[in-house]
Amino acid sequence: MTVYADIDLDAIRHNVKTILATVDTPVCAVVKANAYGHGAVEVAGAAREAGATWLAVSSLPEAIELAEVAQGSPILVLGERPADEMQRFGHHLPTGTRLTVGSAAGAEKVAALERSFPVHLKVDTGMHRMGVRPAEVVEIVQVIIDAGLELEGIWTHFAISDEPGDPFTAEQLNLFDEALDLARAAGAVPAIIHTANSAGALLHPSSRRDLVRVGLAMYGVHPAPETESEIDLRPVLELRTVVNSIRSVPKGATVSYGRRWVAHRDTRVATIAVGYADGIRRSSGALGVDVLVRGGRCHMVGNLTMDHTMV
Repeated sequence: MTVYADIDLDAIRHNVKTILATVDTPVCAVVKANAYGHGAVEVAGAAREAGATWLAVSSLPEAIELAEVAQGSPILVLGERPADEMQRFGHHLPTGTRLTVGSAAGAEKVAALERSFPVHLKVDTGMHRMGVRPAEVVEIVQVIIDAGLELEGIWTHFAISDEPGDPFTAEQLNLFDEALDLARAAGAVPAIIHTANSAGALLHPSSRRDLVRVGLAMYGVHPAPETESEIDLRPVLELRTVVNSIRSVPKGATVSYGRRWVAHRDTRVATIAVGYADGIRRSSGALGVDVLVRGGRCHMVGNLTMDHTMV
């Protein structure tokens, strides 16, 4: 294989341990979308070894995939799922699965399953993607109670927590707390309250509550420039390939399609075996993206092509 992703599971373990030490709050490792492309089963195992006590996914098949590695630990499905998916996979879900409810219809779909699962109520405080509006919380809590479901958790999701100076995150938290009071007044007794994603956990301490949902930071990506000096996160993924050729390009010559890059001096240009077919953005060259060749930093030159990149 010429192009491959090198995944450092020790970096996952390091990042989870570092986040735990920083936030002093239980960590839910977000491993949806095949752990952001890093391998869900392997990443989930490494995260649990490092101390993550919860896992989060986006679909029922993803939860089922984690049955063995989770070993009964909680797996939160982060969104409501279509009725056909619920009926097809509901009876295969592992012990420890928690389902998200964001509407009355969602609660009814969970109640219709042959097995009983704890639910987490999603409150929309400003993301406007999914979840119940705060004004609907009392009604939905009553639907959940009447359906005989266990309302274990209540949560929300931030829209702009990666910009610490923006007041909207505080507004979302205030709105969430008001909704939480309404839910409790309606008879809800949630054991798990969670609002923070990676940026929330690291930049907004008051959002940590009972659990933090960590995605980007676990994979070694700083959610904001402000966190780079505050926490030691290690990159987890390296995309590796080979150098196909090295050639001398004279001053004034152009490289690649469109002839947009011009050699300002006699230059040695290497062609590496990776391109936009491998997931690299076609605009990477224009954006000034660098690669490492035997540890040396090299600039991309010219337009990226389907199978090759010039540096």
